[in-house]
Amino acid sequence: MLHCLDTDGGLPDAASEPFIRRQYLAGPGTGWFADGVLIAAAALGAERDGRVTASGAVSPGFRGRGLGGRLFDWTVATAGGVPLLIIAESVGESAVRLYARLGMREVFAELVMSADLAGPPQAASPARELPPGVTLRAWTPDVAPAFFAAYDAAFRDRPGFPGWSERDWLARTTEDEGFAPALSKLAVDEAGSPAGFLTVSANWIAQLGVVPRWRRHGLGNALLAAGMSGIATAGIETCWLTVGTNNPAATSLYRRAGFDEAGRRARYELG
Repeated sequence: MLHCLDTDGGLPDAASEPFIRRQYLAGPGTGWFADGVLIAAAALGAERDGRVTASGAVSPGFRGRGLGGRLFDWTVATAGGVPLLIIAESVGESAVRLYARLGMREVFAELVMSADLAGPPQAASPARELPPGVTLRAWTPDVAPAFFAAYDAAFRDRPGFPGWSERDWLARTTEDEGFAPALSKLAVDEAGSPAGFLTVSANWIAQLGVVPRWRRHGLGNALLAAGMSGIATAGIETCWLTVGTNNPAATSLYRRAGFDEAGRRARYELG
């Protein structure tokens, strides 16, 4: 997987042992070897909403030899007629061509982006100052429900909004082993109502959102700068995030703040 990331880019954690165990060792799998070295692998995972998840990868030096198609055929046969959701955490040009040739349809895609924190944050002005009347609060158990309210208001109008309950979203956020409550910030207006939020996990901007009425006031920029500053203060030199390919406004914000594209991840369905 490390060779795939070096060639295609993507989530850096995708080459970690815990990630590989979750992705490739949780269910049935198959692989091809050359001189004792694994060069291609595929595996089925958990079933979600009537679909079975699947992942696969071919080492860059062995692409163009039909291994991707063979992995796909194995995946379809092993799924036994259950609809497939292909999870691709490192999507290069060769993978895009393969999925198109196999009749796969992209249903979700994100850019993986990173920024160098060795220098000062570059977030553009007007700046990285908070809008008048807006203040930031760190994550605490008492404030956590207001974080969810900000999340719900910020993302409900986005395509593919999952509609998680407050309980589910809070659990997903706090159970991340890298979750940093002190660096996660809630923006509130003078009335104490949520205006936006930021959650941080280790060296990641996990989520950032602005309530619709507070958009185009510089709040997203200020939250991003606060997150980058907090991560840098923790002694971390590189900050990461993901952003939907269908969200050009957020992508533009991140590029102005010094983030560059470091890969792409996606989900595919058959047909």
